[in-house]
Amino acid sequence: MSCPTNICTPQLRHFTGTLVTDCYCGYAAHATDKKQKCLAHLARTARDWQKLTKQGTLDFAFFEGVRDFVRRACAFHRERGAGLLDEDQQRAEEFWLRERLQYLGTTAVSHKKSVQLQGRINRHYTEWLMFVDDRRVPPTNNLAERALRPLVVLRKTTFGSRSEEGGQRLAILMTIAETARLHGHRASNIYFELLTRPPNAVMKRLYTHQPK
Repeated sequence: MSCPTNICTPQLRHFTGTLVTDCYCGYAAHATDKKQKCLAHLARTARDWQKLTKQGTLDFAFFEGVRDFVRRACAFHRERGAGLLDEDQQRAEEFWLRERLQYLGTTAVSHKKSVQLQGRINRHYTEWLMFVDDRRVPPTNNLAERALRPLVVLRKTTFGSRSEEGGQRLAILMTIAETARLHGHRASNIYFELLTRPPNAVMKRLYTHQPK
């Protein structure tokens, strides 16, 4: 997920949830102290950089270990959410994930890309397993990536908003539309109500989930 240019705007300073992002340094400026780093980005980097090392070396094994760690973590998140793990199984997987993360942060590596990725793991050490302690948090930012994709496609086909004001208006409209969709509303109905009803009343309805 790309870093928004106005990450420290007043609206975002009041965000109290968990921010799920890649390792772009701009997110360090965000006020929230609850952050989950995207495991999909970690696995993708390990896959790409592993190709630069020789099979059978410690560096190759390190990258393979990172990829295995991500696979186990994402599988744990899915299986726990589906109710497929009992308490003992959950505790065992949580213990393995924490132990494996510690191992990846301390195992001996020498290739420059291995050192770089290990440094990234240690720099964000407390942010890889936030989803383990908070079930509401996903281990990847795939949801945000999918939500942004229509905007990215629109930007490519229209060559952008041409002005900062136009970009802000589009961001507001798309935010309302996506929020409406996630809560089971038609975006067109919300837009109409914003023009005909008090905004506070419309916002209250917008954030009330409608079952399908």
